[in-house]
Amino acid sequence: MNTLAYNIDPLLDEHAHFGAQSFLNAIPDLAESLSGFRHIAVTTATGVKLEPASVEFTSESIENQSIDSGSEKNTQLELVSLKIPGALFQSRKSVYKNVLKKWLRTAEINAWVTTDPQTIWEGLEVPAILMASAQQLLQPGGKTNKQRSGRDMPGWTAAKKILVPLQVDKTAILKDYPELENKISVVYPAFQEPVLPITWAEQEQVKMRYSGGRDYFLYAGELDESQDILFLLKAYSLVKKWLMTGMPLILAGPSTEWTPTLEKLLLTYKYRSDVSIFPNLEIKDVKELVAGAYVMVYPAASTEDAYPLEWAFSAGTPVITCDSEAIKELTTGASMLSTARDIDQLAHAMMLLYKDENRRAGLISAGKERVEKLNREYTIEQYKSVIQDLFG
Repeated sequence: MNTLAYNIDPLLDEHAHFGAQSFLNAIPDLAESLSGFRHIAVTTATGVKLEPASVEFTSESIENQSIDSGSEKNTQLELVSLKIPGALFQSRKSVYKNVLKKWLRTAEINAWVTTDPQTIWEGLEVPAILMASAQQLLQPGGKTNKQRSGRDMPGWTAAKKILVPLQVDKTAILKDYPELENKISVVYPAFQEPVLPITWAEQEQVKMRYSGGRDYFLYAGELDESQDILFLLKAYSLVKKWLMTGMPLILAGPSTEWTPTLEKLLLTYKYRSDVSIFPNLEIKDVKELVAGAYVMVYPAASTEDAYPLEWAFSAGTPVITCDSEAIKELTTGASMLSTARDIDQLAHAMMLLYKDENRRAGLISAGKERVEKLNREYTIEQYKSVIQDLFG
């Protein structure tokens, strides 16, 4: 029986994005779909366990045990904690490599599955499957294909399979490393459970709870400057000025170091009485806001934390996004596009969906079509296919 080892340390990191955590909790489902394999989750952290009831990783102490991944599932997902001893004349990275390499050999691992490019190198000896974006792999200031020799290839290029989220990622990598053409596959990590549409009565309850009973524009995602929230606020100012509408704007999602700055800026914002910010709501509450929104606006150019788009498409909520190549590839016609950081164009898009019910209905329909391939089950099937191909 072939054995797969999953590196879960990057997914457990306190700074890991929500998308990474979603992948972490999808591993038991992937293991279940590959019933002919043995599956081991590997960590160097302490206080980690698999919770049988919820099929999720939790932070209670457990080591080197095999735990059934749920009463309704037949697959065993084992959890192994590797001890990384201190060394006086070696870095922790060097010690980690030695410990990992020895364990992979003695445990007879047939494939190493990781999202961390630093945990792959030429002498690893075990075939590696790397899941990463071009942004992770192509570090700023790194040598281009023309500048490097064949001997200084980054360690991650030794991976047997490299899974990237989008075609734009693959294109960017092949520009510097054309020899990786046959190693790279495109699989978008859509691991979100679908958000079901809510009834009219449920929608009214959501509006009463968050927006004083009014329809609302929504931004859902990290409350971070990188998400271009300030440009959304400027566009919302134009919408208020041109339409004189009372439709409020709600900002909801995980807080970041920048969130207090945003909250201070809102104190002096002209339309602050119509803008509400909800940091660190429970995920179920953010999903409820997405399902109840009149329009969701997602101004960020990156797809790194674009999981709210998956929620919106499945919930039947129309979406406005920027027209970056990555976002366009992700949404494939299921959103109204606006040029990144173009305040006037974003405001016009918001006003159009505010007025045009037919356009809203068209976007809702397109979102339903998009979610047929942008969902957890489809993603796991693609990962499963890659792993099966690796073993012939």
